[in-house]
Amino acid sequence: MILLSLSLLLAAPAVRIDVGPSSGVHADVHSGGAADRTATGDVVVPAGTEVRDVTAMHGNVELEAGAMARDVTALGGNVHLDRNATVREATAVGGSVVLDPGARVERDATAVGGGVRVAAGASVGRDATGLGGEVAVDSGGRVGHDSVSLGPGLRWIEPASLGLLGLGALLSPFVLLWSALARFLVFFCLALVSHAFWPQRLEALVGELPRRPGASIALGFASVLALPLLGILFVVTLVGIPLALLELLGVAAVGAFGFAALALAVGRALPWGNGSPTVQLALGTLLLTLLTAIPLLGPLAGFCAWLWVFGAALRTRLGRHASPPGGLPASPPPLAA
Repeated sequence: MILLSLSLLLAAPAVRIDVGPSSGVHADVHSGGAADRTATGDVVVPAGTEVRDVTAMHGNVELEAGAMARDVTALGGNVHLDRNATVREATAVGGSVVLDPGARVERDATAVGGGVRVAAGASVGRDATGLGGEVAVDSGGRVGHDSVSLGPGLRWIEPASLGLLGLGALLSPFVLLWSALARFLVFFCLALVSHAFWPQRLEALVGELPRRPGASIALGFASVLALPLLGILFVVTLVGIPLALLELLGVAAVGAFGFAALALAVGRALPWGNGSPTVQLALGTLLLTLLTAIPLLGPLAGFCAWLWVFGAALRTRLGRHASPPGGLPASPPPLAA
């Protein structure tokens, strides 16, 4: 069902906006006289047309020659400004921003998961930012303030974050697959490291997860409220900034250890999870990665699971003080006859 829904969304037809002069819709690029335009698929603003905000979900936005708009956003696509097209701001998430000769962005041009290209005669009034791509300014092009490029090596950041937010369907199938694969590899490697260095503590935490889940979730929720306040106190004192960094690393380490325990428990619970711990970790991590990729419900379930494992890891001091089954002392082994 999930794959079917995703396929239908990815196959959504392109949408063309036709609000030319004959339609009676006119608005200055700074005014609010025209209605906002939001569509699933490609959005094309015809030549000479003036509109307000334009948003394309899983599609590209193209302004033809001389078209004008206020804020233009493409989620899972590119923003392309033809000759002499003008916008106030241009943002592409999972794509690039391309300005043809004479095109103009009055404020910022931002590409997350792509780059920004400013052709000769085109201009960006303020900053041009490419998170996951290069900012290329041709001879005769102009960027008013800063050009920030973090390089193509970071292209996975935005797809991964969209996946965590349950918005991965806004991206192309290839990027969506890469995002899921990247998250699986990261979590699986962390789980392997946890099991390799602290196998006994991990096994103790696995046994502790089904015991007192309410107390674990409550402790995890209290930690979510307390830890940011503690970090702010560290930062305010200035000398405590290193402690704030150590706090972040500690939270990440505890969360990774708790996830490893949950992945191991899930892998063992599967019908085909009777193999080695490595196989069990792989199966559990794969299932958790797939479940958290479900739009909206997946991130919510992942957050609740994080509260559970984080609280359990804190209660047991990373598996050091796990309680025996039933909370009773373990029985001594029977004497040999």
